[in-house]
Amino acid sequence: MKIREKLLLAFGFYMFLAVLGGLFTYNELRTITKRLIFVEIADDITNTFLEVRRHEKNFLLFKDKDSLPELKNNLGIFKKNIDSIEIEIVKELGRSNYEMMKKAIAEYEHMVNKVAEDFKLQDSIDTMRLRAREIQSFTETFSKKERADINKRLKLSFNLLSFALLTVIILGAIVNIKLARGIATPIRRLEEITKKIAAGDFSVRIEIKGKDEIASLESSVNIMEDRLQDTMRAFEFAIERLHEKQAQLVETEKLATLGKFAAGVAHEINNPLAIINEKAGLIKDVIELSADFPNRDKFLNILNSISDSVNRCRVITHRILGFARKTDVATETINLNNLIGEVLEFIEKELLFKSIHLEINLAENLPELEGDTVQLEQVFLNIIKNAIDAVEKGGLIKISTNIKNENTVRAFIEDNGHGIPEGILKHIFEPFFTTKVRGKGTGLGLSITYGIIKRLGGDILVKSEVNKGTTFTVEIPVKSDLPKEVNI
Repeated sequence: MKIREKLLLAFGFYMFLAVLGGLFTYNELRTITKRLIFVEIADDITNTFLEVRRHEKNFLLFKDKDSLPELKNNLGIFKKNIDSIEIEIVKELGRSNYEMMKKAIAEYEHMVNKVAEDFKLQDSIDTMRLRAREIQSFTETFSKKERADINKRLKLSFNLLSFALLTVIILGAIVNIKLARGIATPIRRLEEITKKIAAGDFSVRIEIKGKDEIASLESSVNIMEDRLQDTMRAFEFAIERLHEKQAQLVETEKLATLGKFAAGVAHEINNPLAIINEKAGLIKDVIELSADFPNRDKFLNILNSISDSVNRCRVITHRILGFARKTDVATETINLNNLIGEVLEFIEKELLFKSIHLEINLAENLPELEGDTVQLEQVFLNIIKNAIDAVEKGGLIKISTNIKNENTVRAFIEDNGHGIPEGILKHIFEPFFTTKVRGKGTGLGLSITYGIIKRLGGDILVKSEVNKGTTFTVEIPVKSDLPKEVNI
């Protein structure tokens, strides 16, 4: 029920009590008015009969013949008044007493007429006086009863009015208290809950009761609480993301600083490497031109090893410069299966050392890719080396390739290692993030890998389950729009 309806109901209840009290009062006033009329008639009857007795006295004692007509006239009025309120007299005195009074009046009137003819009839005079006293006793009794009735009615009316007033006060107080509680209690509860919401406590919900304005307000507060809670969660998430971005910015700054340092080191190393390569080539040329040079084949093999090591160092410095964003990308045609095979040859000793079982399922007729061989080798080298680190001795690594669609090829690297917890999985591509013990990893491998694949326009996906293993999916576009100056 609406609050407006409750107020109207309470007001209507008061109006009903007021109307009921008014009707009761009106009825009592009418009843008292009627009773007062009967009291006046009873007093008139008594006074009229007293006039009859006064004229009777003058007539009998002073032989005043003029008193006789007045006596009869007042007696007639008396009889008429008695007849007019016969019902009331019967109700007050009873039918038998009323009949006795009528009989006494008739006998009194007869004796008056008889005495008027002969004043010497003492027996008639005595009878007339006796009947007069009886009639007077009846009238006085009737008058007293009427007055007693009116007093009783007035007392009853006073008691009933007092009771009605007390009832109105008590019922009104009950209705007002109940109505006040019905409005104040929910508002007080709303106030307490809004204070808790203001303090950031969203654990309390309002139990909605009824369908009034308070219930509507409670529903609105619940909706507001839900939206505030969602907003707070979104705000907390935004703050968390801001902290993450801030941390990433710091790590990026570290990475940029490290890149600049690595670029300087790479350039410094490249110069001695060039000299070593040049001198080794010169020595090789001298030995090859000297047919009688002692241990010629042995030194040529040593010089070839030096040349291979120099070339390998050049590849490493090339990668360092690529990490430092200072290298030119050599865009070339790449066969993904051959590239994976070359990477596996590079880490063959590590696979043998841990007795890792390798399952290879490379799809035939893969479309050739356009990209930088060194960077893609680095991608698969990082992922496969992480798989080797993740599995136990004698573990399993599966490598497979297939065609996703006409524009994309995929490579899958799956291991049965310890897996990655869900809380850590979202951080594995962040710079300097690593789960390896200190000294075993820098936290840069997957970050660089992710950057290379994204720059190629591809994607890298990870699925992992603790104690069951991890699967990396590398998606590479067939044609890359990779610029010459690469930001990894």
